[in-house]
Parts: sequence; C-alpha cells; structure tokens
Amino acid sequence: MDLISQLKELAIGSRLKRLSERFFQDTILIYKSSDIEFESRWFPVFRLLMLKSPLSILDVAKALRITHPAVNQIAGEMIEKGIVYEIDAPNDKRKRLIGLTEKGLSLVPKLEKVWKKIHSCVIEILGETGYDFLDCVEKLEKVLYQESLYQRFTDYDLSEK
Repeated sequence: MDLISQLKELAIGSRLKRLSERFFQDTILIYKSSDIEFESRWFPVFRLLMLKSPLSILDVAKALRITHPAVNQIAGEMIEKGIVYEIDAPNDKRKRLIGLTEKGLSLVPKLEKVWKKIHSCVIEILGETGYDFLDCVEKLEKVLYQESLYQRFTDYDLSEK
C-alpha cells in the first residue's frame, strides 16, 4: 500500500518531496562512488558561485528562490569543508559575501564530468516518462509564484463548491 500515491493531489507536496529525496540519495551515492566530497544540496549554491562570485547570501537566496536561512546553512557547511570562503562586503560590513575557495575551484573539473553523466541519465529517465516533466514543473512553479496555495486557500469559499 502506498498511501501517499493514493492521496493523489492532497499529497502532491509529499510526492514531490519523496521524488526529490530519491534523486538526492542517488546523487549522494554518485559523489561518494566518484570520490568527491560534495553534498547534493550544495549543488545550486556551488553552481551559482561558479558563474558569479562572490555574492551575498541574500543575492544567492534571491537567485535560487530559496530562503535566506537555507542559504546560510548550506554556506556554513561549505565554509566548514573549505570549499567556500566568506568575507565582509566592502561597502556594508553587515553583509557577508561568499565565493569559491581554491579547494572549491579544484573540484570543478571532477564535478563537471559527474554532472555531465548525471545530466545524460536524467534526460533518459525523463524521456522514459513520455512527458515533458520539466515543462510541467516550470508551469507549476509559475502558477504558484503568481498565487500561492496559501493565498488560494484563504480565498476559497467552500459554500461555492
């Protein structure tokens, strides 16, 4: 019995989280088997810092559309592992900037090889579904950013249905 699947739309958040956790667990195994000390959840922050660095925690949060505390936590872990550095912003000592260290930059070639293989595997997996899953996810994100589930809930009039 798979209760989460049986709950259909009511458990969409749980289903997406479960699916996400499956991908994260597999990528953890991939990094370990590739002898790369890297956490799956660091990927978006790391990749952003590869493109532009240093950035403030707030800029990272905005660019990735994740919370400031989540970026703080991820950045803290990456700093602890020595792949990210932090400095005070030159024009505002209250702001912290983060960027990739030499150790972080040295991971890039190995990570890019792994990411290329992961990318190919994900394309294969998505192709097997027969749907443009990423297009559906993008549309879902857009709709939710326009009006969240919470906003819809508070506006919903049960007497009309």
